[in-house]
Formats: sequence, structure tokens, C-alpha cells
Amino acid sequence: MYNKKISFTWWLMILASVLWSQSRVSFLHTKLYETPIDRTTVSRGITTLPFTLSGKMVLVQAELDGEKKHFLLDTGAPGLVLNSRDDRPGSIQAKSLNGDFRVGEVFVRSFTWRETTWTKITAVSLDLSHLERYARMPLAGLIGMDMLKTQDMLFDPERQQLVFVQSEKISLTELEPPRASLPIRYFDHLPMIQVEIDGVKLWFGVDTGAGASLIDQEACQLFEANLFASGGQEEIEALNQQSRIGSRKIFENVLLGGVNLGDQLLIATDLSNLKNHDPSVKIAGLVGMDLLSKIKFSINHKNHLFHIL
Repeated sequence: MYNKKISFTWWLMILASVLWSQSRVSFLHTKLYETPIDRTTVSRGITTLPFTLSGKMVLVQAELDGEKKHFLLDTGAPGLVLNSRDDRPGSIQAKSLNGDFRVGEVFVRSFTWRETTWTKITAVSLDLSHLERYARMPLAGLIGMDMLKTQDMLFDPERQQLVFVQSEKISLTELEPPRASLPIRYFDHLPMIQVEIDGVKLWFGVDTGAGASLIDQEACQLFEANLFASGGQEEIEALNQQSRIGSRKIFENVLLGGVNLGDQLLIATDLSNLKNHDPSVKIAGLVGMDLLSKIKFSINHKNHLFHIL
């Protein structure tokens, strides 16, 4: 108990020292990707790619119409999203964490990444200049789930590597046996896993485009006040560049598949805009890169499993 009090005191000192900061959430929902796109796979098997972790953003290089550019790997986005500073209103309805807005669409002749080329596809376009502040470099766009779900993916933060495999040929678990495995459910394109907090299991979306991990403010009511420490506020900026304020809370005994992650900082905010889209799926939070960058994990899309390695 004494050590736990010391730990919480240390967390509170950090929270008190920075009472206000800013995070981003890049979740995007749009109907654009209901039509299948034309894919051409150049090679099959195992592909290993480097990434850069900058400002809690997973940045990779890909070729857009033959030119190499930097992209953010974002499981919170449905497919390919391109950075555009066009001020004209878009024609497609979209939804972000902070509300509904409209995005544009753009034709892409070819997009090449992880030895796979997608040809003649339609991508979402919107202004992502605010994300460049976090990345500290120019961004061409986001690589979302439509480019990820065709292969299983392993995320290795220590080596800063992504490993992709064709599940028809080899399993990720053959490369490295997992310590724990969790079932995946999907909220549209967003993969969701169960996060256990003080014995309570809640469904959280896995969002590599989010800098911070979020918890719905209603879900906080499931816990007694003495189960977490609070301090400071966080400004959360969504893809539509609108912001909202959340409260920082430290939760004890956060587990993924029985693996204890220790005390974790979650930002409590209103996630009703996500839940209203599909009332049958209740999202209690988002697991962002502040937590994901601390663990080695893989996503098996074929069997709908999230492995902790």
C-alpha cells in the first residue's frame, strides 16, 4: 500500500506540473469505402518495414502516384486519407470524435506500400495540417484500415518495425508466440478489444492515430472515486480540427488479456458521437499510442485476434 501511495503521488506531481496540454485523435468514419477497391499485390509472404515514432505518431513512407511521401499509420481511419488544403466544402459526410463534417474525394492512380500496389482508387481528402505540428514534418496523409486488413500486422516499438504477413501462408504466432490473446470486435473499420480496469471489462477501440488513450466520461461512473487519481486537463483535437476538453485520470490495475500494464493515464471525455453511430456497439474508450507504443502487439484480421507479445 505504501509503494502504491508513492506511485500515485509521483503521478499527481507530474499532472500538477503540466495542468494543460494537447493531444490529437484521428478517428474518421465515412461511407466512401463501402465500394471495394482494385488491388494488385506485387509480392506475397513476410514484409518488414521501418517506422518512425514522432510525437506519438507512427510515420511510414509510401509512394503516392510514384512519389515517396510520409504517412501516418492510423487504424482509426477507414482507408487512404490525403492531406489537402482545399477550402471548398467536401461532398462526403464524415464523422469524427468531435462531430460531423464534410470531406472531399480525390482519384489516386497508384498507391504503393509494403510491397503492395493499389491502383485506380478513390481517397478521402481533408486538411491535415494540424497533424503536421505533432509529426514535425510534412504529411501526405493517413494510411487506414483498408490498406491494413489485407494482411496481419505486428508492431514492434523497440525495433521500430512493422511486420506484415499473408495469413494464408504463415501465422504471426509462428514468428513469436503471444503472451496473451484478445478477441477483436469491429466498430465499422475500427478494431476493438476489451480493456480490464479494476475487474471491469470494457470495449476500447485500437486507434494508432490517437496520441492519448481516452475513456468515456460515463464509463468513469463505474468506478469509485478512490480507484483513480485526477489532475489537470487535456485539449483533444479531432480530425475536423475542433477541440474539446478532457480530464486526466490515473487508473490502477489496467489489464489487457490478463497482462497487467500497471497504472495508466486515460483522458475522460464525451464519446457519445462515436456511440450514436451504432447503438448496438458500446465504445467505452480508445487505446492510443501513449499506451500502444509501450507494448509489442499483433493484429490477426483473419481470426479477429489481438496478440500481446
